[in-house]
Amino acid sequence: MAELRTIRLHLDSDLYDIDSAEIHLFPLHPPAEIEAQVESGEQAYLRSAPVSDNVAVGAPVYGPGQYIAAMTHVVFKQKHGDQKIVVPTFSLPLLSLGQEDLDNGEWRVAIRPPGWIRVKLIDSDGRPILGQIVEAWSMSEADTGVPGCSGETDANGSLLFDVPVGRYRVSVAEGETREVSIRDDFEEVTVTLRRPAPPG
Repeated sequence: MAELRTIRLHLDSDLYDIDSAEIHLFPLHPPAEIEAQVESGEQAYLRSAPVSDNVAVGAPVYGPGQYIAAMTHVVFKQKHGDQKIVVPTFSLPLLSLGQEDLDNGEWRVAIRPPGWIRVKLIDSDGRPILGQIVEAWSMSEADTGVPGCSGETDANGSLLFDVPVGRYRVSVAEGETREVSIRDDFEEVTVTLRRPAPPG
């Protein structure tokens, strides 16, 4: 059986503190019994921990390795000011937990608050397109063949990606590709993509 353990997770940022949030962790390579729960649709494997003042006490882990992580209901607070920003969801990069961190019960990772790419997908007549997959690629990773993030447009043809500062290529299959830049934390950039309606 995979042993579920807890660890004290410190989330460090130079510019902002995490006032409060809920962090969700899942192993990139889960133990066999956890993978079986995922495949069967069970929810027992889902674990989270509250975050307060940059620290998640009791963050759930199964052992050393890489973890997929995301935070929900995040309140960022400016370190040298009174500004607070509420973010519904915030995806973290893969987190690596070492055996030494696990043995010490303390895990420290550096994070950077996100920016956002808001996508609007329309057809050649300007009508929103529902249910199309849009992909965003970091320009530094565009040659890896794997998009940094992807998602499906809603009824308004819209989609929102949270991404770190950087340059991105945003594209839709059989449609346009555009490049956008996120220059600052919490910056939001809107990009409109067109995808012609299929013939007939």
